Amino acid sequence: MTIKYGLLLTLMWGLLPLSAQDLMSALMNMRKEYEEASSLHVVMQVSVYDDTVSRQPHLSAKGEVRKENDNYRYAFGGMEMLMNERYILVVDAESRTIACQYRHPQAESDFHKSLPFSMDSILSFYEEPVYLGRQQAVDHYSVIQKLGPVGKIDLWINTEANKLHKMAYLYQEGQYVEIAFNVFDNDPTFGAGTFDEKSYVIKDDSGFRPSSGFNGYLVLEPEMD
Repeated sequence: MTIKYGLLLTLMWGLLPLSAQDLMSALMNMRKEYEEASSLHVVMQVSVYDDTVSRQPHLSAKGEVRKENDNYRYAFGGMEMLMNERYILVVDAESRTIACQYRHPQAESDFHKSLPFSMDSILSFYEEPVYLGRQQAVDHYSVIQKLGPVGKIDLWINTEANKLHKMAYLYQEGQYVEIAFNVFDNDPTFGAGTFDEKSYVIKDDSGFRPSSGFNGYLVLEPEMD
């Protein structure tokens, strides 16, 4: 199943006063830190429910984002993606394939468009928020969307640390998605081989073959420029 990541101002009795400026300030600070950070490590748990009353998700998957300068490594469900200074790799566990490309501007653009996690989309909203309060240094905001497939977005933000704690999407058709951010670190330290393509493929005189952790996978070799 494809998960899409992505006010008519609602003033209900019992809600705290609107704090749109506070939310916009928090989002701007988070976006600024994200854009200026040379490194980023995010670990999230995505849970998809049929509706808001379901107790068990019908889909639950871990997502992980690692970024260091212009190197990226993503994992979500059965998909993994790597971009380093030489290659762009897409690993699909379901089809047991590893697609390889040489890194170049068009391939890089396509890579970013296909990412399962986009800070730009997460930090952008088009309607006014309602501030619902604070608990344990985490501020809760709610946004009702007039247009689009998502009818409501809830955000829990640690504004002191500029960290996104949790998000929840309620789709117009009733599906409910929760994203809990277990790690949101903009100053991580990665191991030396984190962005090495040898985690997935080995290149020798005969071409590309899967690394030991992906034995049996079909490697789709890059076309020569």
